[in-house]
Amino acid sequence: MLLAATSLGFSQTNDSISNANSREFGKQELSLNAFNLVAFGIVDITYERIISENSTWAIEAFYHPTKDDYLNDAYYKELSLTGKYKHFFSSKYARGFYVHGFGILSNGEYEDGSYYNESIN
Repeated sequence: MLLAATSLGFSQTNDSISNANSREFGKQELSLNAFNLVAFGIVDITYERIISENSTWAIEAFYHPTKDDYLNDAYYKELSLTGKYKHFFSSKYARGFYVHGFGILSNGEYEDGSYYNESIN
């Protein structure tokens, strides 16, 4: 009975499913990396815009206001601005396999922790 009831019911047509799966109706996307914000206090925001069905560009801003010692190895940058470009090789609208190019401007301090001391016996 359950199989018969579910096979007779349709909740969406094929046109609405294909439109929902395409990114054409939402050409802009703003995202916030919630994990970095909650766990480490790092603000990481990305804005992405679809240029055509095969390409997008994005700008990412990264800000690390508190330099904690245990995070220095993972996040040695304090502030960065990244420009990104993606070219997709799929028949889907701005989805699937892509090549990603980017350029970044950042500042911060990095210490490698290598020290040499001749007086150690």
